[in-house]
Amino acid sequence: MRYPNKRYGNPEAMRHYAMWYGNVKNLAQALRRSERSVRDWLSGAARVPFWVPELMRLQQMEHNNTAYQITGRQVAARLGTVAAGVVVDAGARFLPDPAPPALTEIAAVKKAHC
Repeated sequence: MRYPNKRYGNPEAMRHYAMWYGNVKNLAQALRRSERSVRDWLSGAARVPFWVPELMRLQQMEHNNTAYQITGRQVAARLGTVAAGVVVDAGARFLPDPAPPALTEIAAVKKAHC
């Protein structure tokens, strides 16, 4: 397709970002749309407006940036093992802090500067 239609968003991108909201009710409230419209978009019964995946992407980026400013740590992807439709282990939400330098390294640096 030479000139794709930019009026409609990518439904796969919407499904990806929808997982971040938890359920259809929370997603509908965040988008200020009815639950029925959101359900139709997610099921593919209706086309997704172009602004929906973009807004969801920007909200997630803003959240991650705010979390970084508050905690000083990057937000990690929440990956887990799915068994019988249930996420078994989502893992840590934040990336682990880097290991602090050993006391011997600190003492060596102090001696070098004195």
